Amino acid sequence: MPNIFLRTYWKSILLCFIIFVLSSVTFKSIPEAARFQYSDKLIHALMYVALGVVAFFEYTRDTTFKVKYKHWLKFVFISLVLFGGVIEILQGTLLKPRTAELADWIADIIGLSAGLGAGRLLFGRKE
Repeated sequence: MPNIFLRTYWKSILLCFIIFVLSSVTFKSIPEAARFQYSDKLIHALMYVALGVVAFFEYTRDTTFKVKYKHWLKFVFISLVLFGGVIEILQGTLLKPRTAELADWIADIIGLSAGLGAGRLLFGRKE
């Protein structure tokens, strides 16, 4: 079963890994002029929009888990929300000098919701 999961959702897993890496490093080399008041929240939302679209795309091609588990899409959503929350906790504890912010997690959730909605529109699934 883990093999099937990896083959089905490998793009989402890869994107989670990329988001984790990007969330773990500090970007001091970005000029202050390129930043604006809520630029980090926008970046969070955009990363999770992409994750939501990719996850929904893979969900539409899933022939195992969504058939076996009635609420699979809800499970995917909750898992990705928790993923964002765990990253924020790690930023507040282990990934110094990064800091944890509730607003970042909220941006993640909003982006993920928008991404799943966009995926639904793009791929025409009425789940």
